[in-house]
Amino acid sequence: MGPGATADDDGRSDSATRVERRRRTTAGVRYRPPTRRFGATPRVDGEVIDAGMPTNEIARFILRTTDVAAATAFYDAVLGRHGDVVYPLHENAVARGARPHWLGCVDTPDPEGAAAAFLAAGGERLGPWPGGGMVVRDPGGALIAFGPVATPSVSGVDFHVLRYRDASEVPSLYTKVFGWSFGPDGVGFREMRWADRVAGTAAGIDATPGVHPQWLYFFGVDALAESVVMARGLGATCLPIATDPKGSRYVVGDDPQGAAFGLIER
Repeated sequence: MGPGATADDDGRSDSATRVERRRRTTAGVRYRPPTRRFGATPRVDGEVIDAGMPTNEIARFILRTTDVAAATAFYDAVLGRHGDVVYPLHENAVARGARPHWLGCVDTPDPEGAAAAFLAAGGERLGPWPGGGMVVRDPGGALIAFGPVATPSVSGVDFHVLRYRDASEVPSLYTKVFGWSFGPDGVGFREMRWADRVAGTAAGIDATPGVHPQWLYFFGVDALAESVVMARGLGATCLPIATDPKGSRYVVGDDPQGAAFGLIER
């Protein structure tokens, strides 16, 4: 969560535990969606990219949670979908203090090579990715997976926010390995592009106390206010709806099991 919410493998989830702090620091300062967004399903000239063509983009999203049935029902009610798959959070991870969280996978033909580059730069190998590949903690501290993605995502993720330790300079590593581009360094968030598409933003965490390294995924919705009411009614913790200077409306929250998520109006 860029604006300070996503549960990482250490189980830290900011949107439930630091709501008052984030209310004092406006969400609009922490997260600025650009005017161009895109769905998670890769397309070229309006056509879905063949499933066998690696995209070098985050192309699959799984939820690891403590209550699969309840979490699935929550997202089905709020979004009409529940990501690409929902898995139980392993008991060993729970014992280490891990909290439910969303995990994205970069669709790459060489997960071992990608992981090797990240480990050489100071990342940490955490475990396997279902279907091949692996999960790592990148040198900036955020969780990410690398592996082949067999089918286009049905998750409806429209925006991706990366928060990282400033000293790690991890955006340059994503650029080197996957060809992503980032806006110039400076105060605030840097625009992140995959090929010719705006994919999200990235920002260091040093200037935002209480925010930890993380990837936060924003699900696109047609009626943001109604979706937030529904989410809160089902037990989610959501910040107030925020609007960026260009009119994009979004919200950050934790689902009833504690996994951080974002909603952004299409």
